Amino acid sequence: MLVAALVFPVAAPAAVVEDRGVFAALRRSALLTKGARSTIFVIGIILTGANEDGALGLARIKKAGGVALIQDPLGAARRTMPDAAIAATVADAILPLEEIGKFVYGLWVNPSAVREAAEI
Repeated sequence: MLVAALVFPVAAPAAVVEDRGVFAALRRSALLTKGARSTIFVIGIILTGANEDGALGLARIKKAGGVALIQDPLGAARRTMPDAAIAATVADAILPLEEIGKFVYGLWVNPSAVREAAEI
């Protein structure tokens, strides 16, 4: 089910040459898009994987005020990536794969819900 299609323009200011990589492009896109709306947040989702390369990016998303979701390692085909993400940051939720979509939809409907849960 497709809830909504979001388009984030990816553009790098000329002064930002040293800031490269997927996370840098994501951050620039989020900042450029924020000018058009009052609120925007990024949701990072870590799923099954045999490497640890996504854990740092998820930690950076969380540190920047985004939402960090991690697939429960117990249900992952390869738990290396989810375990690394759990070690790298405090997740907003660690969920079985089949519940992640429902959680994201809940954030779409009520974006403040994750903030309210974090304050408890």
